[in-house]
Amino acid sequence: MASLIKRGNSWYLDWYENGLRKKKSLGVMTEREAKLNLEYKKAELSPLYSKLNKEAELKQIDYFSYSKKYLNWFEKKYPTTYSLDLSVSINNLEPHFNKTLLHKIDNDMVEDLIDSLTDYGNATSTINRKLGILKAILNKAKKDKYKTPDLLIDNLQVYESKPHAFFNQEELNLLYENSPSHWHWFMLMANTGLRLSELFNLKVDDVDRVNDHLYIISTNKRRTKSKKWRLIPINANARKALNHFDLSSKYVFPQTINKKYPTTALTRACKKVGIKKGKWGVHTLRHTFGSHMAMSNKSMRTIQIIMGHASIKTTEIYAHLSPDYLKGSTDDVNL
Repeated sequence: MASLIKRGNSWYLDWYENGLRKKKSLGVMTEREAKLNLEYKKAELSPLYSKLNKEAELKQIDYFSYSKKYLNWFEKKYPTTYSLDLSVSINNLEPHFNKTLLHKIDNDMVEDLIDSLTDYGNATSTINRKLGILKAILNKAKKDKYKTPDLLIDNLQVYESKPHAFFNQEELNLLYENSPSHWHWFMLMANTGLRLSELFNLKVDDVDRVNDHLYIISTNKRRTKSKKWRLIPINANARKALNHFDLSSKYVFPQTINKKYPTTALTRACKKVGIKKGKWGVHTLRHTFGSHMAMSNKSMRTIQIIMGHASIKTTEIYAHLSPDYLKGSTDDVNL
């Protein structure tokens, strides 16, 4: 609230700002000029003026330019998941938003993105992950003092519910027999539940061949998904696979190989032996490990610890495969 005070021939502005009383001398002027100054001060104190003034101070940048800044920051902060954000940004978000100023991105553009991803066969959960990356980019831009849209991006409702795909023993044998150069990659992942990033980050020093253990270490540079270390027992087939890796260097997996290549190699092998598309991802090897542990009647807690799940709820996706799951639940219901 602002008001005028007149003392002699001089006028003064009197107002409150941020809970503090302030006063300013306007000097000698006409009443009309003093009232005009009062209107200016009232406008400055209004919430709308404050909002517009703050927005004017913010930097403007287009999506393409800021995504580069974001990815550079993300690679340093989250190196283990960097490749996922890079892939989504380059393949889906950059072509869609391109040189659009960040603060010009609106609901219609987001809806068009969702429609495009749906047309290309993306599952609802996959679209939500990609929308999450867009939200993360806009939130980071806001923190970096760039102009961003006043936009609420809601996740799509997920109605899909089905068990995770996994390889049976016959399919695994076919993959091993028909992948002369890469079978040991697949065998190690299927027998340890390693994530692809964990395979790339596994050091030779983390392989305890005396006690038959793998140590999956989480560091600031190479974090695990749960951000915790874990121990995985080495079974006979995991040991067999490790014997075919070159363990004379620092890392178990050759660091010169492109990180996307294991996925390409597995897809090629699946096509060769006639395995359906729904199982082509390397993550299927991890689900295979968890699924076969459940089918061997290992406890959910044991599976959780070995696979490195932060929550038991994640592990429970394998519960239906356990021989004891729901066992006897209908014995007393004979209709």
